[in-house]
Amino acid sequence: MLEESWLLEQIKKYAASPEGRKQIKEKTGIDYDPKSDKSISQSNMQKYAEKMRTILWRRINKEVKSVSKDDILIEPPTTNDKGEVIITLSFRPGSMFRPSLQPDEYPEGVQNILLHFTHGWSARRRIRGEWRGEKVWSRKFHCGSSFMQQAVDEFNSSVKGVATAELSDEYKK
Repeated sequence: MLEESWLLEQIKKYAASPEGRKQIKEKTGIDYDPKSDKSISQSNMQKYAEKMRTILWRRINKEVKSVSKDDILIEPPTTNDKGEVIITLSFRPGSMFRPSLQPDEYPEGVQNILLHFTHGWSARRRIRGEWRGEKVWSRKFHCGSSFMQQAVDEFNSSVKGVATAELSDEYKK
């Protein structure tokens, strides 16, 4: 069985050879320079994904203390139609759900607490209920926060030119 890493190394060697560079130029019009090749290894991709996960969790934790780092999942890398490697960070199924303070009146709870804090809310009234064993009052209003975009911006500025994080549309404020 061929290992992907071995095969990629062979392709890089051929692309760096005079014949390989000539073929690339003829087929694509690109004058390939192996010294400017910025592709990164699978292990480095995982390191960057873990860095993004840490930054994201730190930003989330400032807004929503009940989200743990383990709630943020790093999906296996995929390649899009442009040949770019994509690593998606997602949330453990059900981990963003929060029950209502008054489950009899609001049984649906909050399906995604991060969307709730990102976009904000304005309620008709405050409600009182139990949260983690304590009686608490809900907030009536929250203007929303760009903490998810701030995490993306922090990551992108720290790894400029190597990797790029993008926020999914649902979290854009």
